Amino acid sequence: MNPTLLTFTGRTIDMLDPKPSDIVLEDIAHCLAVQARFNGHFAGWHYSVAEHSVHVADLLRGWGEPTDVQRAGLMHDAAEAYVGDLIGPMKKALRALAGGPSGFDEIERRWSLAIGGRFGVALEPMSDSVKLADLAQFAQEDFELRGVPIPGLFSGRPVQSMGPSCAMEFFVDAAERLGVR
Repeated sequence: MNPTLLTFTGRTIDMLDPKPSDIVLEDIAHCLAVQARFNGHFAGWHYSVAEHSVHVADLLRGWGEPTDVQRAGLMHDAAEAYVGDLIGPMKKALRALAGGPSGFDEIERRWSLAIGGRFGVALEPMSDSVKLADLAQFAQEDFELRGVPIPGLFSGRPVQSMGPSCAMEFFVDAAERLGVR
């Protein structure tokens, strides 16, 4: 029997075999709203993955990207609602130990495919535009939250803390605006 996850909305999902029918926007919005960027390694307030995701989608809109790319920007970290927000340095460490893609990479890929299938969003592989917007927003956040400037990167959207309940609403509003239901 595969390991299962009991979600915020009360669904039991197979961690190794997620299906699009298992995925609910409310689970994603809630979980991303309570997950702190950088695994919480910054001083001050709570800044969530949900807020980050909306800012990535907004950057893409500002760059004139089509709605389907904006949707992908909003949902690019949605798998983290189910598998957790494993920070980049940890993902790199797991890949180093595995000598290539790790088991976590495969689980995260399966969840991204299920989420993409549920909402009709291309998440695997991530588009270059979404990667660039994610990196630009990361640079903005790294500077504002941790004081680390990343030379040569243009800025993303300014960081603000809205707390988990407002971040959840912010994410859901963006999803509705983009037709992610």
